[in-house]
Amino acid sequence: MMIDLMQNTFLTMFDGSPEKALRAVLIVMGVYVLTAAPLVTWVVYGLFQKDPNAKQQLVTESPPVPKQTAANADQVLQLIKSRRSVFPKDFTGKLVDRETIEQLLEAANWAPTHGKTEPWRWVVLSEDGLQDMIQVTDQVMLSTLSEADYTKKKKKMESKAALYIRATFIAICSKRQANPDKLQPEWEEMAATSCAVQNMWLQGTALGLAGYWSSWQGESVCNSPQMKKFLGLGQEDSCLGFYILGNSTADVMLSYRSKRGSMADKVAWL
Repeated sequence: MMIDLMQNTFLTMFDGSPEKALRAVLIVMGVYVLTAAPLVTWVVYGLFQKDPNAKQQLVTESPPVPKQTAANADQVLQLIKSRRSVFPKDFTGKLVDRETIEQLLEAANWAPTHGKTEPWRWVVLSEDGLQDMIQVTDQVMLSTLSEADYTKKKKKMESKAALYIRATFIAICSKRQANPDKLQPEWEEMAATSCAVQNMWLQGTALGLAGYWSSWQGESVCNSPQMKKFLGLGQEDSCLGFYILGNSTADVMLSYRSKRGSMADKVAWL
């Protein structure tokens, strides 16, 4: 109907010539297709677009689980078997950059957690932070140990001071109640935190980094009120030591040997 109306209008404009009128109609319709139609399409598309923040919201969601194959399953097992405790004496002194540390902590963040409480907490110490932590350690040992034991431990710690600055210390902490609505058994929260350490360690192994889980002068120091305060923990929370991270050479890391007893000797089938 619109075409007929346009054609009658153009017949009048072109002295009744049907050919000229039809040509004009086709030209007008062509201009519409090339200009107005894309605009309409863009508007309709915009109406059905997802929230622009949707991509950002998905960042913390779990990625889809890839289909496992025998090849990559063997690679995972080999990675687990190649993890080693490499001590600071064998670090090169080149510190691990923050971006890489965050990659390790992201791996740690996907540890299993009963009730999804995610109890693990980390405190990454700078060079100044490390010195402050050593000072807190010294104060705790001075107030809790005999003079002989304090002198012995202090001397040992001072002998390793030069090694410590070649590494990054990450405090391994576990919240007693990370979720105010859920109180899980304490051993479960510590187990989840330990799994997070393993995740971090394996990620570091995959990146060729050296690492070592230190109990750091024992529970009396790590879980002292002074250390908890320094780390920003509540008195009901726990410090499970420090993950000491650094770089080493491939040859040195390969020199670290390890073995395990038979798996079968540790399994019962009922």
